[in-house]
Amino acid sequence: MSNKLTQMNNVIKHVINDFSGGVRDDTLLLVFGDHGMNDFGDHGGDSSLEVDAAFWAYSSHKKFNVPTVKREKDSNGDLDVPQIDFVPTVARLLGLPIPFGNLGGLILDLLPFGHSLDALSSMHVNAWQVHKYLIAYNQLDPSFIPSEHIMNEIHHHFEIANNLFNKVINDVSNQEAIDESMKHYYLFIRDTSRICRDRWAKFDVVRMGAGIVLVAAIVLTMIADCFKSQSTSTKYQLFLSFMIMYAVVKLRISVFGSNYYTLDLVQEYGDVTMFFVSMTSILVYNIIDSGKIQFKQSFDYIDLFNGICLVLYLFSLFSNSFIVYEDRVVFFFITTNGFLLIYRSWNNQNYRNVVLGIILVVCVRLSTYTVRYRSHGTHQMGSDTPISWEVFNSPYAAYIFVTLIPLAVLYISQKSFKTISISYAIQILFVWLYWIRRDLDAANQVKSTDSLDLQVYYPRVVYLIWLSTTLYLLISKQRSAKSRSMKLFFCTIPVLLMIKGYNYSASFALMYTQTVIIQYISRKEGGNGLWFWCWFGMQYFFSMGNQNTVNTIQWNSGFVGIQETHLVFSGILVTCNTLAPKILYIISIPWINKNNSRLYLIFHSIISLVNMINVTIQRRHLMVWAIFAPKFIFDQICLILMCAYLTAQSFTMTNKFNKKIYS
Repeated sequence: MSNKLTQMNNVIKHVINDFSGGVRDDTLLLVFGDHGMNDFGDHGGDSSLEVDAAFWAYSSHKKFNVPTVKREKDSNGDLDVPQIDFVPTVARLLGLPIPFGNLGGLILDLLPFGHSLDALSSMHVNAWQVHKYLIAYNQLDPSFIPSEHIMNEIHHHFEIANNLFNKVINDVSNQEAIDESMKHYYLFIRDTSRICRDRWAKFDVVRMGAGIVLVAAIVLTMIADCFKSQSTSTKYQLFLSFMIMYAVVKLRISVFGSNYYTLDLVQEYGDVTMFFVSMTSILVYNIIDSGKIQFKQSFDYIDLFNGICLVLYLFSLFSNSFIVYEDRVVFFFITTNGFLLIYRSWNNQNYRNVVLGIILVVCVRLSTYTVRYRSHGTHQMGSDTPISWEVFNSPYAAYIFVTLIPLAVLYISQKSFKTISISYAIQILFVWLYWIRRDLDAANQVKSTDSLDLQVYYPRVVYLIWLSTTLYLLISKQRSAKSRSMKLFFCTIPVLLMIKGYNYSASFALMYTQTVIIQYISRKEGGNGLWFWCWFGMQYFFSMGNQNTVNTIQWNSGFVGIQETHLVFSGILVTCNTLAPKILYIISIPWINKNNSRLYLIFHSIISLVNMINVTIQRRHLMVWAIFAPKFIFDQICLILMCAYLTAQSFTMTNKFNKKIYS
C-alpha cells in the first residue's frame, strides 16, 4: 500500500510542477477517491475507513476565502464533505446550471468569491434548485414527506433565508443578514438531504429480523420433522409450504413497503409475531414428539460430500466475488459428484453405471459452453450463444436434437408412456413450425398480418396441448405420484423450450440426459438422487444463459404467443424463461424421490434463509443492489414457485386420501 501511495504522490507532484509551466491561473486541481479501504485492503462495507476518502484541492495562484458557514467535522477534526456536494460546486465553477436532481450543497471553500455577497448569491441558487426538486418529488409521491411538521421545519429555514436575502438586496452592507441567510440556506439543504437519505437509504431492520426468525423457525421445524420416527402427514406438509411462502412474501413486502416514521408494533408486527409464536410452538412439539431421533436412511460418502458442499456454498454467499463466479462452483460440485458416482459404481462392479457416470460428466462439461459468464469488474455478460454451439443455431438441427433423443429414451425406458410421447411429439412439431415461421419472417422482414397471426397461433396451440395434457394427468387415475411427475416433466419441456428459443435446445437435451441417468442410477443402486436434482436446477439455470442479475433476463420471451404486452401473461412467460430448468426439477421431485420431497424444499429454504441474513448484513455494501439483492430476489421467486407447487400437490394428495377414507 505504501508503494502505491508513493507512486500517486509522485504523479501529483508531476502535475503540480506543470502548473508553473504555462498553466492558466484559473486552473484548479481536485484529488479525491470514490471510496476508502479498511486495514485488510477491502472496501464496500459501511465502516468509516471504507466510506470515507481523502480530498485535496490545489491552485497555484488563487487563494480561497474562509467561508462564513462552518461545515461539520469528523471525529479526527477533518472537514466532512459529502460526495454529492461536488455536483453543484463543479457546476458553479464551470458556469453551468446546477442539475435539477441535485441534493448536494456548495463547497464554499472551493469557490473564489470576491465578496461574501457572491457566496450568498450562489447559495441562493443552490437552495432554490433543491427546493424545486423537493416540491416536484413530493407532488409525485405525497407520502414522501410523512409528516407536515417535518415539511414545515424544512421550509422554516428556507423562508428565513429568503427573507434575509431580500433584506440583503436592499442593503448589501448588512453583513449580519448575509451570514444568517447563508446559515439558514445551509441548514435547509442539509436537512433536505438528511430527510431524503432517511427515506431512500434506510432499512427496517426490525421487520427484516422478524422475517429471518420466522423463516428460520420454519426451516428448523422441517429439519426436525425429517428425523422423526413417524412420517409427516400430507396436511402438515401443506401447512409448512404455505407458511414458507407467506414468510418470504411478507419479508419482501416489509423490506420495500414499510413506514419508518410511525412504528406501531401491534399493528405493524402483529401478524409476524403470531406466526413466529405458532412456528416456535410447532418446532418445540416436534422435538418433544420425536422421542429418539432416528435417521431414516444411512448416509454414504456422496451424501457427506454434498452436505459439505452445501455448507461451503452457504458460507460463500457472503462474498460478492463468489456470487459473480457462482456458476463455476456449481459445475465443479456436479462434476465431482459424477466422479464419485463412477468410483462407487466401479467398486460395485457395475460397469454400465460407470459408463453412465462418464456420460454424465461429459454432459456437465458440454453444458458449460452455453453459460454467459459475468465479468467481476464490469458485471457485463458475454454473448447469448458461444461459437462452439453454432451448429445448433438452426431450428432444423434443434428439432432433430430435442425430438429424437428424448423420444427414443422415453420409448426404451417407459413403453407405457405412449400418450405422453404423442403429446410431446405434437408440441415439438408446432414449436418447430413457430421457429421456422419466426426466422423466415425475420429474414424476409415480413410484417403481414397472416405471418404475425401464425407466430401467435403456433405457440397458443402448444399452450393448449400442454394444458390439456396437464389436466388429463391431474384428473386421471395415475398409478403413482412418480409416474405423474415424470409425465408432467416430459410434456412441459416443449413449452419451456419454445419460450427459451432453439439456441438452447442442446442445453435441454443435455439436461434431459443427465436427469434420466441420475434417475436410473438411483433406482438401481439406491442413494439420494435429490442432491443431484438440487444442483441440476442451479446448473441449467446458468447453462441456459441466465445469471443472478437483471440484465440477463430475456424480455422478448414475454411476447411468445401474444401480440401485445400483458402484465400477467408476459410476466408468467418471462418467469418461465428465466426459471425454466428450476421449474422442471420442481415438478419432477416425486420422480426421483416421491417420499422425501421435503428435502428439496429444505435445501432451497436454507439457501433462501442464508440469503436473507446476507442481504440484511450487507444492506450497506457497495454491491448490495448490483449483486446481493438480485441473488436474493431470484432465489425467493424460485422458493415461492416451489412452495406453491408443493402446496398444490399436497392439496391434491390430501383430497384423494380423504376420498379413499370416506368412500
